[in-house]
Amino acid sequence: RVKSTDSVIERMQSTVNALSTLSGSFGGHNSLELTGQGFDSANTSNNEVTVCGKKTEILSATYNKLTVKVPEMVSEYSVSTYNFGGRPYLLDGTHISQDNRSSVKALDGDASTYYSTSDTSNTCYFGFDFGENQASFVKYIKVFPYLNSKTANEKVYGAKIEGSNDGINWSGLFSFTKGTIEVFPGWNTYDINSTSGYRYIRYNGGNSGCWMGELQFFGSTFQSSTSSTVTCPVIVTVNTNTQDDLQYTYTATKTPTIQSITPTTGGTRSQDQVQIHFTTPAGQPQPTTATVHIDGVECTNVTLVTGVVSCTTGQKSGQELVTVYDRVFGSNVVVNFGDYGVAAVDDDVEFKYVDRWSDVNTWGGALPPQKGFSVHIPAGQHILVD
Repeated sequence: RVKSTDSVIERMQSTVNALSTLSGSFGGHNSLELTGQGFDSANTSNNEVTVCGKKTEILSATYNKLTVKVPEMVSEYSVSTYNFGGRPYLLDGTHISQDNRSSVKALDGDASTYYSTSDTSNTCYFGFDFGENQASFVKYIKVFPYLNSKTANEKVYGAKIEGSNDGINWSGLFSFTKGTIEVFPGWNTYDINSTSGYRYIRYNGGNSGCWMGELQFFGSTFQSSTSSTVTCPVIVTVNTNTQDDLQYTYTATKTPTIQSITPTTGGTRSQDQVQIHFTTPAGQPQPTTATVHIDGVECTNVTLVTGVVSCTTGQKSGQELVTVYDRVFGSNVVVNFGDYGVAAVDDDVEFKYVDRWSDVNTWGGALPPQKGFSVHIPAGQHILVD
């Protein structure tokens, strides 16, 4: 029995001996294999791997191998060189609040839950810590006031949105000033357009207290680095055991670039053949595998020759979720070259799903809408009025 117990304890001590690759594209999203022992295969959520402080997606786990998806690297270099992070996305980080709650319900994505406190001593706050050496630029926010009464939106007046890099000194980014800013029941959207990046972003309730149904920050999170090579710590935690002596490098020498796509338009149902032209960094071998997503829809029949990826566009239903991972470099054309990761994309590379108004297939086989009809055109779909 003692030997059996000792064996269980030994299995819990995880050790990583090697990484399958030590570098990749600034776009990330390549698979990274960690080999060793002691990973939790029974409950994969007990395994956590971070790269430069960002959590990776766990793809699979066995006792001897953990496979994760490397996150993208948004840095000052990748922004200026590749237009990385060109489109605002929903920001996320470690929750912070004046009462040290590990999870703030006003930041959980569910407007039916809420965060509340009667603290009006100007210390009431909640928000995000984006991590060491991280800087988030907030473009806009969405606010859903706490629905406890018809006048719940009034509790927002007097509050502020603030940013800080040390958690002590705070800069004002936006003020909910009554008479200047209107706050309505339900969702409200306000432009922030911060010109500086901050590690910490928070909602300061001021003298009104913190009463909020849901608050969402949209923007980009950058790594504070202008270098074409960023080396990051890889921290592996399995249950309570942590290992922090590993590294992974994002580098321009492993970042292919998409230069063009032809044609640039196609129908949502026509399944068009497209060719995507790319370059590989000097001295690097051509990639041997690729997956392609356009507007969140995966392409099929992918073939790869030197400098060209060909594929068939998928049918677009309008229900696809286009996330930061699908638009990692500000384009709706996303190519993942296996071990390299996601390629950078030139500014003008875009594919549009376009359907003709006169085509019955545009309307599910029914006649085109006539005068007086109401129609819904999903995001990402374009209608040519012919």
